[in-house]
Amino acid sequence: MEMIVRKMVFASVISLCLLSFQAVAKEEVRPGVSGSKAAETDEGGGIVNRIDFAMNQIVISNVVYGYSPGKLVVRKDGARAPGATSLQPNQVVHFNLAPRKPGRDLSAARTITEIWIDEK
Repeated sequence: MEMIVRKMVFASVISLCLLSFQAVAKEEVRPGVSGSKAAETDEGGGIVNRIDFAMNQIVISNVVYGYSPGKLVVRKDGARAPGATSLQPNQVVHFNLAPRKPGRDLSAARTITEIWIDEK
């Protein structure tokens, strides 16, 4: 009886260790960014290649990003612009990305929340 209890305790401890290891392995780690900063939005920039209004996607520097038409904030010359319709191909932009949702595939398109159109 005592042997069965020891085996059950051992199996429970091992399974808890494996679960915590999997949780740590799933976290996205970026070099040079502290844990609290990683939870905030990411920033990026590049040149607008293409905008697909039907699929709510923007291709910036050959990377596909998603956006929500109702939530996307576009700024030009410090003022708020009408939205994704104010973007044109070959414009230089900077943007914020929404944090990744837990459990989402790392290869899934990120969502842009705010875009600043740079002056040439």
